[in-house]
Amino acid sequence: MFCSVYQTNADFEGMDAPPPCIERFLGTGTVLKRKAPAKRNIGVDLNRACIDNFDYAEAELFCEDAFKFLENFDYLTSGRAISYLDPS
Repeated sequence: MFCSVYQTNADFEGMDAPPPCIERFLGTGTVLKRKAPAKRNIGVDLNRACIDNFDYAEAELFCEDAFKFLENFDYLTSGRAISYLDPS
């Protein structure tokens, strides 16, 4: 399923436990900050400055390659996840 989290504001209405939300290519993290809280809020960026300057306490941050993160994410434990990717 593909959707624009930013445009729909991802409110997870009707879900008992919102799935993890992963913003790869975090940048300034606008999407992660503006969406409704999820079970896990995860930001991934290869740029250390993006990670160090991100100011959203509820987020788990990873300074690594977004594609490697995707390959290694534990979907078995986490179940489904919403992923937002905008490499621009």
